[in-house]
Amino acid sequence: MARNYYVVLGVTEAASLGEVQEAYRRLARTFHPDTSGADTVGRFREVQEAWDTLSDAERRRAYDEQIRRERQVAARSTFSGPIREPKGCFAGGSQVPPRPRRAEAVFPLHFRLGLEAAEAARGLHFAVEVPGILRCPYCRGTGQGYFSSCGACRGRGRVAGPRQFLVEIPPGLRGGEVLEFPLEGEGWLADRIVIHVFVE
Repeated sequence: MARNYYVVLGVTEAASLGEVQEAYRRLARTFHPDTSGADTVGRFREVQEAWDTLSDAERRRAYDEQIRRERQVAARSTFSGPIREPKGCFAGGSQVPPRPRRAEAVFPLHFRLGLEAAEAARGLHFAVEVPGILRCPYCRGTGQGYFSSCGACRGRGRVAGPRQFLVEIPPGLRGGEVLEFPLEGEGWLADRIVIHVFVE
C-alpha cells in the first residue's frame, strides 16, 4: 500500500474535516521549504497531497474505499482459510489520547458477524482492524525532527493508526452467541473485541 494519507497528517480515519485541516496547516508550516529548508520538500509534498485528497469529500470516499480493498487483499495474503471482514462499529470517540496507558483502554470494540450455516459449522478466522497507537513513520519513534520536535507526531513519537488482530471463530457456533477476545499488551485503544454472531 502507498503512503497512508491519514498517517501522513497524523489523524484517525474518523477525523472530521476540521481536524484534517488543523493537522494540514500545522504540518504545512512545519515542513514548508521556505522555513525548514530544501530537505523537507518531500515531506511537504506528501502533506499537500494528503490534504488535496482528504479535504475533498468525493476523493476521500474513493480513497477510503481503496484502503478498504487493499487491506482485504493484505489480510487474505497473511491469513489462510476463509476470511471475512465483519461490519462493526467503534465504541468510543474519534480523538486519540496522546500517550495512552493500558488503564485508559476500558471500552470494548463490538462487531456484528453474519455467518452462513456451513461457516458456523466449520469455524473460520479473519483479521479485524482495531484503533491503536503506532510508531511515527517520520521520526521512527524518536519524537525529533530536523531542527526541533517532529511535526507529524508533535514530539510524541507515536501516531494514531489501525492495527490488525486475528480473530479465530470456533466450529459449531449458533446464532445469538457472543464471543470475547481480550486485547493483550500495549498500544490498543480498546480492552477487548466482542463478536455478536448471527447465523443466516
